[in-house]
Amino acid sequence: CTAQFEAAWCLTNLTSDDPQITAFVVSCDAISPLIQCLSNSAVELQEQAVWALSNIAGDNEQMRDRVLSMGALDQVLRLIVTGEVDSLIKTAVWTLANLCRGRRPLVNLEIMKPALSVLHRLVYSNDPEILKDACWSLSYLADGTDERAEAVILAGVVGPLVSLLSHPSFAVVSPALRALGNIASGNDRQTQIVLNNHILPALRTLLSCSRENIRKEACWVVSNICCGTTFQVKEVVAANIFPQIFKLVHEGMFKTQKEATFAIANATQSGTPEHLRYMASKGAIPALCSMLDKEDPKIIATALDGLDNLLQLGHRSRHEPNEFHDLIENCGGIDMLQDLQTHESDDLAERASRLIETYLQWDDE
Repeated sequence: CTAQFEAAWCLTNLTSDDPQITAFVVSCDAISPLIQCLSNSAVELQEQAVWALSNIAGDNEQMRDRVLSMGALDQVLRLIVTGEVDSLIKTAVWTLANLCRGRRPLVNLEIMKPALSVLHRLVYSNDPEILKDACWSLSYLADGTDERAEAVILAGVVGPLVSLLSHPSFAVVSPALRALGNIASGNDRQTQIVLNNHILPALRTLLSCSRENIRKEACWVVSNICCGTTFQVKEVVAANIFPQIFKLVHEGMFKTQKEATFAIANATQSGTPEHLRYMASKGAIPALCSMLDKEDPKIIATALDGLDNLLQLGHRSRHEPNEFHDLIENCGGIDMLQDLQTHESDDLAERASRLIETYLQWDDE
């Protein structure tokens, strides 16, 4: 057993850094004996072997799938459920996260479904490391399609994930937020399930978090919700979240500004006239206009989308000038739209010209 432990320890070190060395280790058929070590009665050997397997699976998606194809998942889950040593359980949960991770391609959901009941247990753990890796696992499994989001919903973890948004460790909050955002990006029913578990008060708190990345992720989740139904936008309005979103457009780092701008634009698309007028009264227009001079064409286009939706509403009210004209002019928006008419992107230039000509010019005589 000592020789096996030393060998597993060597393989752990070999697979810890260099992908080429990891590939060589795998080519020497190391995976199968490492999996066999997981059934050994020696806890130290189990832990070292599962660590090596985690290194291999975490290297890339091809290595991950190779480890899974050789039956590692059942043994890893058994260690998590029956393990009696904390360090072994933590290493096995970390390994599970690496078995779930990767987007090119996403891990096969059918293979990973046995893990969902175990993850349901893990999200009630008191250990921050276990919670962190369990939440990352759920975020990976919920990513990509409505089917994947549904599988995570059926595991009964949405409520616990929302509760974890108030965890004192940002290392837990971040993956919990990512998992919920992936679920909320599913169909309207799936988004509503997240809302029904009272995520909005937690998001309102996180939008004022001291960590920029948490604020950015919270904006992203709000943006996903605002892609949904009119009723879902109404819930965001009622939660008094938009004033914080507008503030982050002005004060956040660009990655946060970008997600906040998407949230505004999505809400102007899905909301009612009442919602749009509320947003305009709270600062939506200066927020959107502040994005018109950015270098990123995508964010400019998104801001134009939001302004277009608002100006269409103002045009339908048959006010002359447009009921939102003064708000746009007072924040320098008209000047910025005029500057956009000479943008190197023909599409952005044409869209800016159209907004001016259609909604912001009138005969004042």
